[in-house]
Amino acid sequence: MTISLADDPPDFSMHSHAFKNGFWLSGMLENNMILDIIDAIPKAVVSSIHTLALNHDATETDCDHGCQGSFSDIPQHYIPEPFRRFSGVTTLHLRRQGNETFPDMLSSSLTGDWLFPALHTLVIIMVEPVERSWWSSLCTVLAARQAAGKALARLIVRGRACHAYGANDAEDEFRATVEGYDNDIAQHVWMEHCKVTLEDERLVVGEVVDERDGLDCDCGRWVML
Repeated sequence: MTISLADDPPDFSMHSHAFKNGFWLSGMLENNMILDIIDAIPKAVVSSIHTLALNHDATETDCDHGCQGSFSDIPQHYIPEPFRRFSGVTTLHLRRQGNETFPDMLSSSLTGDWLFPALHTLVIIMVEPVERSWWSSLCTVLAARQAAGKALARLIVRGRACHAYGANDAEDEFRATVEGYDNDIAQHVWMEHCKVTLEDERLVVGEVVDERDGLDCDCGRWVML
């Protein structure tokens, strides 16, 4: 985990970086310690934070079939609470956060309080494809924020977010989608079926900025069953 408090934009590089008016703290932590650290950030510091970036560093061997992100081993109902103090956050960066908890974090609580009520811009950075249900959850939450007058002005999507894979039990969906096609064409049909178009997202935010790495797509090994 890396924590940086600075005036600079988020920097996800692995090497040290000279921040202006800030500091960089890096360390290896158990996932269940991260929430305690976030909760321990002083109130005076939290109130001054307007950009929050959550980056999960993992090797490909750690992500057998999509990466679940920083809090994958933590019960989902525990995750939002430490972030409720960050009411001044206007820009949220999520890098390699494949857990559906993160879309859910943008929704309201049972008491009607919205997490990140001032959120203006969401930046999603994918290192590998995630499940289609992740994108569905994101759309559902963005639509709910829009309906409640909390719509995001901008959604920025970067990285390998060109395709999404089905759940582990998607064999029936695969067979139904490619039925009647030869093998070579079947792969193309399935890849088209798994494509992330961002069309639904455009309906529920002010602007979608598409900065994906689609030209170098090698998602076949992820989305093919």
